[in-house]
Amino acid sequence: MVNKIISNPKKLFLIDSLGAFITAFLLGVVLTRFEVVFGMPKTVLYYLSLIALIFSIYSICCHFLLEKNWKPYLKGIIIANLTYCLITT
Repeated sequence: MVNKIISNPKKLFLIDSLGAFITAFLLGVVLTRFEVVFGMPKTVLYYLSLIALIFSIYSICCHFLLEKNWKPYLKGIIIANLTYCLITT
């Protein structure tokens, strides 16, 4: 699997898009139903879900639209994901 990613690094955008979409779904649909259990307000969950959905759209667009010069876009989503992790914490 690692060899496939190395041979086609644009697949990282596809993997990131899928992960961000799953995150958005879990935060926006699943966890909001258990607000009492987790103690996280629905508003916060919706905002985090929206951010994850934007990341998902960004990554899927990068995967399908970028032919060359994809490295700056990959660095951008890496920084965005790290910032998202800090915000979530």
